[in-house]
Order: sequence, then structure tokens, then C-alpha cells
Amino acid sequence: MKVAIFSLLWPKNNFSAACVRTFGYVLCQLKENQETLFISPSKKTKQQISDIQMFSNVKIYEADYNNFETMDFLLSKQLNFVPDIAIFDTFVCEEKFSHYIHTKFPNCMKVLDLQDIHSLRHKRQQIVEDMEDNLKQKMIQNGSQNELDPEIERNMMQKVLQEGFPSGSESEEFNREMASMLRSDLVITCSDYEYFRLRNHLNIHNTELLTFFHETPSLEIDERETNFQKKRNFVWIGNQSHYPNADSLKYIINYIWPKIHERLPDAQLHIYGSNFKQEFSNLDKLNINIFSRGVMPSLERLAKYRVMLAPLRYGAGIKGKIVDSWLHKVPVVTSPIGAEGLYYDTAYESIYTDIDQGQYTYKDMMTQINREQIQNQQKMESFYSYSNFDFSKQPDHLKFGGKFWNFTVDDYVNSAIELYTNEEEWKKQVIAGNEICNRRMGFTRNNLVYMMKFNEYLMNLRDNRKRNNLYNLTWSETLRSTQNFAKYINEKNRNKLFSSKHSK
Repeated sequence: MKVAIFSLLWPKNNFSAACVRTFGYVLCQLKENQETLFISPSKKTKQQISDIQMFSNVKIYEADYNNFETMDFLLSKQLNFVPDIAIFDTFVCEEKFSHYIHTKFPNCMKVLDLQDIHSLRHKRQQIVEDMEDNLKQKMIQNGSQNELDPEIERNMMQKVLQEGFPSGSESEEFNREMASMLRSDLVITCSDYEYFRLRNHLNIHNTELLTFFHETPSLEIDERETNFQKKRNFVWIGNQSHYPNADSLKYIINYIWPKIHERLPDAQLHIYGSNFKQEFSNLDKLNINIFSRGVMPSLERLAKYRVMLAPLRYGAGIKGKIVDSWLHKVPVVTSPIGAEGLYYDTAYESIYTDIDQGQYTYKDMMTQINREQIQNQQKMESFYSYSNFDFSKQPDHLKFGGKFWNFTVDDYVNSAIELYTNEEEWKKQVIAGNEICNRRMGFTRNNLVYMMKFNEYLMNLRDNRKRNNLYNLTWSETLRSTQNFAKYINEKNRNKLFSSKHSK
């Protein structure tokens, strides 16, 4: 089997959750001895070349998606490569490249990896930014610059959770994402919340769930990894050019950490990440034990910290910082948004039931989900509807590696202090995070799901396309706007080149 991966950016090893997923796909293909091609329009750095070339069987090429001649030469002549599967990492990438695959290789299965649903993340961001005005006005009325109104904060989080996807009339981005999904033979999501919503609310039934491809942690934890006394301080990590991360860090610095510092004056907060914003570059000067540490040289350093702070007020998909913390035995303080898609129980229970835990193979026959598992799945589906829900008390059936039922500044402060000072509770949450990673994030399990689902869809490709009227509609000539726009750019660039040659 030959697989082509298209990405707008060359992935950097351990740079982000999206990069971890992209490298995971490459590893899956190489494990199965599949010939793999990686194409991106971006210029490669030496480090990125090194990261990708550690996979010796991967061919890598730069290609301008607006240049038809280059793409045609690359796909048809230079490579002599006829892919069975093409994977596009994000809907924007699918818009740029999928029409080439559709035209040149009509029998190739087109797979869209959403990473997260961008329009959902942006709608949640808009809700928070709109309600920020109410928070600031209330602060002025109360004569306080450092106290957020807890009632408005709670209402904000409830609205973020309950609003769901934007409508097509309010978000052109949502329309583009939907069109991209409809053009694809298979849609992959990493969050079971998004899986549930896509299938049950948007009727995207060719959706499957793949989380991450980490080395599967053992359920037996080394006592040295849970030495409460040897672990110290709080940590935050993230790419600060990602808006949910920047908002989270600002929220910590301005409101959460000053209150933690009052009650735990010896504890420190260490900030790691890339693309540091100017406002976060001199945190040491605040004299409240916050220290900027730059890019974390190795994720192994996470293991020395006691608690991860991740108070995300909006976002979508799986949060890589939370999974990384669990893998290094660090519990997390976050919000229901941060915890989304990361509970032990899931809205997709069968994927964990049909796999033989001991052999890591699919059982000969699909296993009947037992009554308890059905109840767990129904609870998750009910929870993920976020409607008619009592937000005043935490759902007692949800296992998570830390504290997630936080809506206000004081909620986060109290949760952080409890985890930092209560050794018994801390160890309980470390174990929970490790169990979730073992059950849901391991490479062996997800590679098995990846191979089974991809083969299943590939074998039934022709029949699926015949039945899928919306797929055929979106690929009709009248609706192929992305391809026509690429043709326009191609002709425009060609005319510029022609004019410049003849003007000399």
C-alpha cells in the first residue's frame, strides 16, 4: 500500500499535538512497511529535514499547490508514485491539494484528518471575547482591577460548552470545513466529543476516531515516578501563537497565580513554550515566583513538576499538553474544555471493547458491549450534549487525571492548591491520567484501529462513493471552487511570468 501525506507545514518533532499526530501516521505506515510520500509547500529547515528523515523510507518533497505544472510533474512523472491513500492534515490542506489527487488518481482514498474543528474553536473564542466586555464592566463597577465576577465566568463557560457548532449562516469557515468533510472518503477526528457531534448532529457518518500514537505506558507505575516530595512547582507549556494558549497564560498570570502565590508563597510557576509574546517575556520581574523558561529542551523535564496548570477557556480537539503531562506522571488542573475528549469513559466504547487487551489484536468477532459499557457510553453522550445539565455539581462518573470541573478563578485556585498539597489525592489523579493514556493514547492500540479502519474503507471505496450522493455532489464541476481557484492563481502567475520575460 502506498500512502501520500499532505501538510501545509513540515512537522517539528514534539512541537505540538498536531505534529505528534502527523508523525504518528508516518510511524503507522512504516510499521506496516508501506511506501510513504510527504508533500508540503513550506520551505524546510535543517531540523525539520532531520526530524522527517529519521524515518528512512519516507520521501519528502516541496510542492506549490498553486502551480499545476509542478504538481502534475511531481505526481505523474518525477515520483512514479500512485497512492492508494492520501491523508490531508486539516481542512485547509485538503482544499489546496485534494483536487489534484481526485483528478490524477480517482481510485485513491482521500482522508481528512481534522486535528480539531477550527470553526468550533473560533466560535468558542468569539463567545469568550464577547463576554470579556461584561467581565471588564463588572470589574469597573466593583472598583477592582483584579477580581473577575464568578457568576459571569460561570455563565461564560456554560455558554461556551452549550453553544456547539456555528451555523453555516454565521461562519464561512464552518461551511468550508463541512465541504471538506463531504469531499473526503474518510474523516478522522482525535476527540470523541467531536466524533459524537459530527456523527449525531451533522450526520457525517464516515467519521472515525483516532487519538494519539504515544508509546503505551504500563499500568504498573514505578514508585520513583510518583515521589510526591521530589516533585516541585507548577508548570505551563504551549505554543503562545495559538490563541487558546495565549488566553490561558494571560488568565493565569493576571488572576489565578497571584492568588495561588498568596497561599503557597514558596511554590513557583515555570512557563515553557515557543513564540513567546512580548507581554510574557519578562515575567521574572513580577516578583511573584513566575519564571519564563523558553522552549522545553525535552518533554522529560515535565516529570520534575508536581502540577500542570491549563485553564483553557476555549479550544477544541485533544490538548497535547495534558496528555504529555500524564505520560510524565503530572496531574492537570484544567476546565471542561481542556478535559473534552480525554475522559476514561468514552462516547465510542466499542473501539476499546473489540480490541484484545492482552494480544493487541481485534477479536475474531466484534464483541457485544456489555450493559455497564453501554451505560458508560450513554452517560458520555448525554454529558457531551451539554444540555439540561446541572453545572453546579461535578459529574461523578467521569474519571480524569486531575481537576477539570473549574469555571471561575477561585475554582482553579482551590483545585491547584488541593492537588499541590494533598499527596493522597495527587497520587490518585496521577494513576487516573496514566490509566487514560494506557487505554486511549497508546501507539499499538491506535495503529491497530488505523489499519483496520483504513483497510475497511479502502475495500469498500467504490460502493461507499456510489451511495454517498453528497460526496458526488461536492465533486461536481459546478461546486469545485477550490480547484477552480487554484487554476485562476496558476494562470495569474503564468501571465506574470510571461509578462516579465517579454518586458526585458
